[in-house]
Amino acid sequence: MYKPIYHFTPGKNWMNDPNGVCWYQGFYHLFYQYDPYSDKWGDIHWGHAVSRDCINWEILPVALSPSAERGETHCFSGCVSTDGEMPVLYYTSVGEEKDGRDCRYGAEQWCAFSRDGMRTWEKYEGNPIMTSDIHGSLPVLEWRDPYVWKEEDGWYMVLGGEIEKEGAALLYFSENRLKWTFCRVLLHSTDPEERIFECPNYFSLGDKHVLVVSPNGMPKYWIGTQGEEHRFSPEKSGIIDHSGWDGFYAPNSFCDVYGRRIMIGWLTEKGRGSLEIPGWNGVQSLPRVLSLEQGELYMRPLKEVEMLRDGRACFEDLHIQGAWESTVRGKAVEILLEAERDKIGKGLEIEVFADEAGTEQTVIRYETEEDAVTIDRNRSNRTGVTDKKSLSCRGTHGESRIKFRIFLDYSVLEVFINDREVISTRVYPDGEESDAIRVRAGDALISRLGIFSMKAASITGVEK
Repeated sequence: MYKPIYHFTPGKNWMNDPNGVCWYQGFYHLFYQYDPYSDKWGDIHWGHAVSRDCINWEILPVALSPSAERGETHCFSGCVSTDGEMPVLYYTSVGEEKDGRDCRYGAEQWCAFSRDGMRTWEKYEGNPIMTSDIHGSLPVLEWRDPYVWKEEDGWYMVLGGEIEKEGAALLYFSENRLKWTFCRVLLHSTDPEERIFECPNYFSLGDKHVLVVSPNGMPKYWIGTQGEEHRFSPEKSGIIDHSGWDGFYAPNSFCDVYGRRIMIGWLTEKGRGSLEIPGWNGVQSLPRVLSLEQGELYMRPLKEVEMLRDGRACFEDLHIQGAWESTVRGKAVEILLEAERDKIGKGLEIEVFADEAGTEQTVIRYETEEDAVTIDRNRSNRTGVTDKKSLSCRGTHGESRIKFRIFLDYSVLEVFINDREVISTRVYPDGEESDAIRVRAGDALISRLGIFSMKAASITGVEK
């Protein structure tokens, strides 16, 4: 009833952060935090799936399990490096004696090797490859989530953490991928709401460098320049997704064989509230492509998503006064809407997951004068037990046109606005018939409207 059909989710149990997303030997690889025993957070392993197109997936056996004989209870987040003789998987190792879940003290960085194309992994006998002693007297806490890349002189790693109650991204260097030295703090935050940096990604995009972190809230990015000795000078910042724990967290990114910078994030289940949905928990977002255009970060759904389009209703120059209802209905749908701002009056509303009586619906609202987009979840579930918090962001950044790409997938809602802003969240429509799609406006001319029902992605295999 609520489980998505074209977003990736395992067959059962708990899933959170995407890990080690990469392209290798003709396949996209998606690893992810996974509990093979429960639909609640618990014994954290690494699940694994592969794909030819980043849309249809084959689930493989669990890639990484805690080594209980070495005191390891969780295999936390990390990455996979494919720039070498064999792939190396890096992750944060946590044991109960290391303060368990939050790895506030004593977390270690471990690695593993694959000799069979990333189908199986063998942990390095010399683990840990790093302990917090590497920082000397610098008091780094909440230290985790390695992200590794190769440059001409060797390999670099960025890790997240907390230094004196400030979020920090820290930089390290290695000549052989095993022995590491601490370079410096790459960036730290003085924002009291950003006391920890999780899941950092650092990469070049165009002629700039981009740092992405999850600061226990909305994932954030900085665009800047990299100087000598890899000193990062941020020039501007923004939000990757205006939801955070309400829908999108811990994104991980990679560059594929076509040179695209692709990002995938964890679509959290916080929106369930007290609604009981047994058996599974957690979804991965659609892959989105990042680009730098005129110095600004753009985010677009991966082109391959369009292969799932099925039935459709398409219009140009559609005049709406009051309410317009689509003939295409469903809970797995893509909506494309474009309009000139001066042609839509005070704004418009897009109702999704709506029933006939109006007792259940989620509203995507655009207000022209404020240039603001809001997702209103006040009536998204009839039971009243799900999260009703509204989520908002800027609309067009002053552009003359507003453009939406909206993806519905049973309990998933991803909204792309002008390729610049995204709000991803979770809603849980209770009614089987809550599948209507409507557009409401006082007097609006919609330049382009496309509504596409979406086929299920192929997700085969099972974790073992």
